Amino acid sequence: MLPAFVKFVGNLTEKSAKLLPVLGEVGGAAIRESLEGLIAAREDLRTGRLVLSRLEYTQALELVNSVLRIAERRIALVMDQWEETRDLDNQCNAFRDFLREPEQWPGCHIFLGVRLGTDAANALRDLCIEYPGTACIYPLFAVRDRETEG
Repeated sequence: MLPAFVKFVGNLTEKSAKLLPVLGEVGGAAIRESLEGLIAAREDLRTGRLVLSRLEYTQALELVNSVLRIAERRIALVMDQWEETRDLDNQCNAFRDFLREPEQWPGCHIFLGVRLGTDAANALRDLCIEYPGTACIYPLFAVRDRETEG
C-alpha cells in the first residue's frame, strides 16, 4: 500500500502545485520525485539491490593477510552463485592472480558455488586445467529431477 499511497500523494501534489502559485510546478515535481526516491530506497533495501563498492585485489590480499596475522585464523572466502557474476573474464583474471602466487595468500581458501553447464563452470574447469593441483573442482551433490522420482 505504501508505494501506491506515495505515488498518489506525489501526483496529487504535483497537479495541485500548478494551481498554487506559492508551491509552483517545480516544487510539486520535487515533492513527487522525493517521495518516489523513498519508494526506490525502500525497494532496494527490501530486494537487496544495494550496490557495494568492489574490493580490489590488493585490498583483498591485505585484508586476508591482516586477519591471518592479527587473529591467527585461516580464511575461507565463499562465493555462491558465481555463474551470475557481472564480469566473468575480470573475475577469472583475479583468480588467475590468486592461483599464480598462492603463497601470497597463506591460509586462504576460496570456494565457489557454480551451476554445472554454465559459462562460469566452464571457466572454472579451464582454471583447473591451467593450474592443476591448485584449483580443484569438487561436485557437492547431484540434484535429482523430482518429476522422474515420482
